[in-house]
Amino acid sequence: MFKRFVVFFFIVATAPFIHPATSRAAEGAPVISLPEAGRVITLSAEGFLAGESVSMEVPMRTDGTDSVHFSIGRDSPNGTRILAIYGDRGETLGAMLPETLVGLDDYGEMEENAMISLGAYDLDGDGVSEVIIASTDGAALLGAAIFRYEAREHERFRITGMIEGQRQLAIEPDGAITAPFGSRGLFTRYRLAPDGTINQVE
Repeated sequence: MFKRFVVFFFIVATAPFIHPATSRAAEGAPVISLPEAGRVITLSAEGFLAGESVSMEVPMRTDGTDSVHFSIGRDSPNGTRILAIYGDRGETLGAMLPETLVGLDDYGEMEENAMISLGAYDLDGDGVSEVIIASTDGAALLGAAIFRYEAREHERFRITGMIEGQRQLAIEPDGAITAPFGSRGLFTRYRLAPDGTINQVE
């Protein structure tokens, strides 16, 4: 429980250090490719080592309501901090990710050439955006986690599925997720099912 929530003092104390992406933080293509309606932030290993953070404010509903502030940066004393803040509450989304996530070392630090992207897009057309966190080792491997959002007092986010692939995850306008693999232009497509699971499709 302690890992998942950010107390109000922590939110206020760290807010001045959260700022939009700079040139170093945004270097290279995002790990997630989204349609025009989507929103994405990306932090590179170079920006991470320089102590930079990237952030964005996202209305989680397509009608423009339920705004959440997302940020990615370096945690203290070590690790990678991925936060979702709403009102005077928040969740550490990074604490929900598997320890084996691509691009992070045993201490949760970004490895050399790694990149992490956080994107928001309505994958199933229900009017509420899902959150996608994807990371790459900078070479070929990619790992991604899909979070569902529910507007309530706390614990608004939960992981609904994991995807593995290579290089860059692509979200199509209809919400289908494409993950490339191999060296012959092959890819696997996934969809978010009504029950919240991520299913592979033909």
